[in-house]
Amino acid sequence: MEGRARGVALGLWALAALAACSHALGEVELALPAPPPVEEAAAASGDAVPLGARPERRPPAPLAAQAPPMPLPVAPPLPAETHPPPAADDEPVPPFLHLRDHGVLTIEPGWQESASLTACATRAIAAAGLAPLVADKSLGVALVDLSGERLLRPEVAFVNERWTTYAASVSKTLLLLSAFVLREDARQGRLPLDAPTPELAGIFRSDGGRLVPEFNADFEASLGKMIRESHNESASRLIDLVSPGFIADVAWSHRLYRPSLGGGLWMGAPFRPGSMLAPDPVTGQWHAASALGLARYFTLLAQGRLVSPAASAEMKALHADSPIIDRFNRALLAHRPGSKLYRKTGTYWVGELLWAHDAALVERGPVRYVATAVCMSKICEVGLWGLILGLDDCIAAAG
Repeated sequence: MEGRARGVALGLWALAALAACSHALGEVELALPAPPPVEEAAAASGDAVPLGARPERRPPAPLAAQAPPMPLPVAPPLPAETHPPPAADDEPVPPFLHLRDHGVLTIEPGWQESASLTACATRAIAAAGLAPLVADKSLGVALVDLSGERLLRPEVAFVNERWTTYAASVSKTLLLLSAFVLREDARQGRLPLDAPTPELAGIFRSDGGRLVPEFNADFEASLGKMIRESHNESASRLIDLVSPGFIADVAWSHRLYRPSLGGGLWMGAPFRPGSMLAPDPVTGQWHAASALGLARYFTLLAQGRLVSPAASAEMKALHADSPIIDRFNRALLAHRPGSKLYRKTGTYWVGELLWAHDAALVERGPVRYVATAVCMSKICEVGLWGLILGLDDCIAAAG
């Protein structure tokens, strides 16, 4: 049985080796089964469509349920002298990742687990009617108190935080980060622009025929539409340009995705059918998320430690002022006036099954915290309203 499990795991890693093929920012079309349309086919934004108006769709099938693809070549290991060292936690780097350190391999959010905050979050989950979802592992929650002096030494509460499932639009946070990492790599000379590919020309500005490491107007506009409006076509265009390989490297180097952490944030395909597949090696999903991965992203964003303080401020601004009013922000804006949310949601609904995910950095006077919830149940749509109000009360009580 162990040998079979090991074989399955290796097979998934081999499929994920597709990412390596696109690390140079170019994608290759392969004769693989086309994924079904992902997110909301009836609207540009998957998160903006009222739940009752959404047509029935099938969720992305687990990898094991698909027809077996043709055998794929496994990317060879990098030469010993250039292969990156293990991360700080000594988890070996998969050989298919052409990983560069991006200057962030040792960065940590400084979390300190709090028994009192965890107890309060557990009560909030129960009060929202979501306790059964904790028991059957279809709900993951993270709460990070960043108020006052806790900004750099946050107190945290975790419940099923490593549970990883289909992400819907919350995986777009990883794509946003990857774009800014790519720009920083170009600025620092880790990504040469003297022989630009068509993909790089679609990302950076041109100055007299020479690329400079600044986003061009079209790319920058697509970033805004992807985050604020959850626009799937914009996200798909950006994935084509940045490439699943580079995105996988960023997820690993920032510890937003690790098999030892149950998975995390992953984006292995555009939001359209017929795309190249690079599934999450743990769950087989094309887009994946956990409460832990989302909490790490928004905590480091609040601390100004994603790429650089200036880049963090730019990314944070893109998460603000979304026209989509959904769950966390609907509840807080209605019942906690003065709250400012920097957020991303994801929604995917089919029949009686609903994936409803929320992640936000919340600021209101002296209160500052990150709350993330990854939820798979039809009661999530309403249950997350009560959950965020209870979590907000937990932070207020902590003082």
